[in-house]
Amino acid sequence: MLTDESNATPTWTGAPMTADRPVKLSELVAKRIADDIFADGLAPGARLPGEKEMLDRLQVSRGTLREALRILEVHGLLVIRSGPGGGPTVAQMTASDFSRVCSFYISGRNQ
Repeated sequence: MLTDESNATPTWTGAPMTADRPVKLSELVAKRIADDIFADGLAPGARLPGEKEMLDRLQVSRGTLREALRILEVHGLLVIRSGPGGGPTVAQMTASDFSRVCSFYISGRNQ
């Protein structure tokens, strides 16, 4: 919990945060989807397979798949639109997005 006593600087009083934590399944799935996007050379605007097809191929729960797709959306690799004709598509990335995706992608290469 952040506390602010009489000083202007908040301090952390909860459990210590460490860099060592288990990798979530959704992160591994996101890296696998990113691998597929890069391996297939998908261009911006390219649509990914439908949810059912990805669930069958990846053998994960719907929640895990959706979290993985959100991770890639936050990193700028995907745009997700809802409704008819929606779904995940490869995003037009900025230099900043590319840097974030590369960092995410490379950090998981040893897993």
